[in-house]
Amino acid sequence: MADSERAIGDLSRRVDAVEDLLRVMRRASPTRSNVIISDQGQSGTSLSLGPIHTVRVSVDHSTNDTYRALQAVHDIVQSAANVRSDDWHLSTSQAFDNLRGGSADFTMIVGHGKPGQISTGSGEDISGNTTSMSLPNEADWKSCVKSLPGTRLILFGCWVGASTQGAAFLQRVSVLSGRDVCGWTGAPYVGRDGNLHGEGTFLVAHPTGPPLQPVEPPDEYGERHEIKTLKLRAPHGYDDVPIKQVVSVNFTPFDGGNELPKAFTLNPPEAYGLLNLIDFTNPVEMPGNLLAIRTGQLTLTIHSERGPECRAFYLLGYWLVQDAVYMDTYYHASRDLLKALQGK
Repeated sequence: MADSERAIGDLSRRVDAVEDLLRVMRRASPTRSNVIISDQGQSGTSLSLGPIHTVRVSVDHSTNDTYRALQAVHDIVQSAANVRSDDWHLSTSQAFDNLRGGSADFTMIVGHGKPGQISTGSGEDISGNTTSMSLPNEADWKSCVKSLPGTRLILFGCWVGASTQGAAFLQRVSVLSGRDVCGWTGAPYVGRDGNLHGEGTFLVAHPTGPPLQPVEPPDEYGERHEIKTLKLRAPHGYDDVPIKQVVSVNFTPFDGGNELPKAFTLNPPEAYGLLNLIDFTNPVEMPGNLLAIRTGQLTLTIHSERGPECRAFYLLGYWLVQDAVYMDTYYHASRDLLKALQGK
């Protein structure tokens, strides 16, 4: 399939996240030349000789893909892993307590994200207000971001600094923490090669301003067209499912999608209008895990020759849809999808 090689945000190329991170650090403090690496708080000295800085990191360890992301940049970090507890959900306050465990030039949170939100202990599925950071739950974390070591706080996850929500979030964290705060604007993932992939940049907020200009990720939906068939993954490859076989579409928002409405179900023809906001004709296969928060689930009821069947898809952030069974298969969504969901 010609378009199957089209990557999310052109993810087939190596992300320059690490290099951009280093540029951000060097602009702030160009004098340090050594790096400290640790495992579960045990410090050691690396062999790296470049102009790299000491970074203390707290990792949302409720899923292993965030730890793999940290491993991909391990040559620049001193790790304070937010190790999973019995219920896997660790609080934001514990994540920041990890960051205060030693000296550093910079501090960093690695977790799943969406515009204006980062998970500190819930992985891709946000649960409650104490395991993530966003403007709606500011009261649960604003006291945690003060008195951190270093001069800059880095929030690394999918789309954390993107769009108007991301810019407002970074600015607020910067004001409350009294330091520069950086958020990634793209969708990074760790591939099977162990490297970080995905385009984007760090948006940097300063506590005294000026106000940030929002950065919108590129619209990857492509040319608008009426979808007549859905290209859905199957054991043997892909099935071309006529859209007319879809008898209903159900949407269920998750905790991470606090801008989204309650659950609803659409029947034709309204269901077809919603499906046309997702590029179901051009699936993208990506071996790896995005550091993205799941904001909801779409469930399609399809009447096929075998009888009624259901296919589930996760909404990641606002612009990407993931097959819930074949989880390396994704579909781009139109920027109008969020508006359509909010209008229900």
